[in-house]
Amino acid sequence: MNQPKTKYVTRKKRIRQLEAEIEQLKTQVKILTEMLDRTNAMLLRSRPRLARAVERDMHEYLQHDENLLPSEMPQELMGKITRKKITPQRPPRNLPLAPRADLVIVRNQNGRHIATPRPPKA
Repeated sequence: MNQPKTKYVTRKKRIRQLEAEIEQLKTQVKILTEMLDRTNAMLLRSRPRLARAVERDMHEYLQHDENLLPSEMPQELMGKITRKKITPQRPPRNLPLAPRADLVIVRNQNGRHIATPRPPKA
């Protein structure tokens, strides 16, 4: 039932241990980041549609966040980002709708759509 006594560690020694752990974590983060970048670049090379979607999202992100410097972007994306000219689409034509269920849309002699009473069924 007695817990084993833990050895007392001086403050300086604990600081050195934590600094060593921080260095190990930094190297692990660097290795994982490089692996992620390589995997991401491989995916973008093998899937052009995905590359275009990522490029579009990156442009939207850069437009919203001016604090991100281009030097902070991955180099694989820097070469691929080119602004595509987007032509605006025409809005769809408004189809005429009758204001009430008992009316019918017809054209008058000038070619304009008008609502007239529905003819009685014979």
